[in-house]
Amino acid sequence: MHRERVVPALLTACTAGIVDDGHLTLPMGLVFRLLFDGDAFATQLVETTLELGASGASLFQALLSSTQPPALVADTVSVLARLARSSVKHYEFLAALDVLPGLVQ
Repeated sequence: MHRERVVPALLTACTAGIVDDGHLTLPMGLVFRLLFDGDAFATQLVETTLELGASGASLFQALLSSTQPPALVADTVSVLARLARSSVKHYEFLAALDVLPGLVQ
């Protein structure tokens, strides 16, 4: 699935207004499940989010909003923690998201 670039397609759909903030659970749930299957998906998430710039950061801010279902917020925190544990190279990405101030310096 990583060759078909499913993660970038889903992230782009979520940031382009194709999927509104109230319906992020299904597409982002799939993205998050894929991330736990391999590093290729994590790399795609990081690269695509950085390419999306402010839209990518806004997506993660929306995912951590108190208006989202608790399971989606928990999945988001879990993925961010996994990225932090998996590689030092992800620290720059996490800092750029600015969703966990003070955690990544």
